[in-house]
Amino acid sequence: MSTEMMIALVCAVSGLLLVVGGYLFGRSGSSGPADSGGESAAELRFKLDQSDAALAEARRQMESERTALEMKIASAKLERDRFSSELDRALKDSKSGVDKSGASDKELAELRERALKAEKERDDAVIKAADLEEKIRRSRPSIPSLEMERDNKQNREEIDRLRTELSRQDARIEGLLANVEKTAAEMEKVVKERDEARERQEAADRIIDAVRARSGGLQQQLKEAQAEIAKLKGG
Repeated sequence: MSTEMMIALVCAVSGLLLVVGGYLFGRSGSSGPADSGGESAAELRFKLDQSDAALAEARRQMESERTALEMKIASAKLERDRFSSELDRALKDSKSGVDKSGASDKELAELRERALKAEKERDDAVIKAADLEEKIRRSRPSIPSLEMERDNKQNREEIDRLRTELSRQDARIEGLLANVEKTAAEMEKVVKERDEARERQEAADRIIDAVRARSGGLQQQLKEAQAEIAKLKGG
């Protein structure tokens, strides 16, 4: 994976953290647990953990890419030193062939060609090393990268704060649910007592009606007895 792709990945992860942090902040500032259409705290925590893992993986891959580039630079420097030594030796051989051994023009031309080739290879190695150093410089944290890291730190702190707030809200919701269950049990008890009282009242009403009916019958019998007595006296 190239350095540009790694930087893009880190930016994407940072954006995701900002989105999730903004969502959580908006959720914590809303009307509270009455909104049951949003994501649960467990789902939000899972997404946050995924974002943290993606950011850690991006950093690890960037560090791996940087290490690989530094190894290439070291290899290029070794190659440059080898070419430099070979050039020096070729130049010495060229001078030795002219001054001491009286070498032919063909041999001198070959030595010069060899020296020029070694010098070109050395220059290519220097250019390659400079290019790699530039890539490493670009991959190192720049001012925007440091600002992004600072923003990520602030986002993580905000996310931790929101997680704490979510935990507090979860505890509050659990307390409210417990109160609801307690209130429901008390209401059920009151309804049961009311139904029992109604049943007792209905039973009492039935007894009263029975007593009244019996009393009415007794009064009728009393009237009949009194009429019979009056009849007997008159006879």
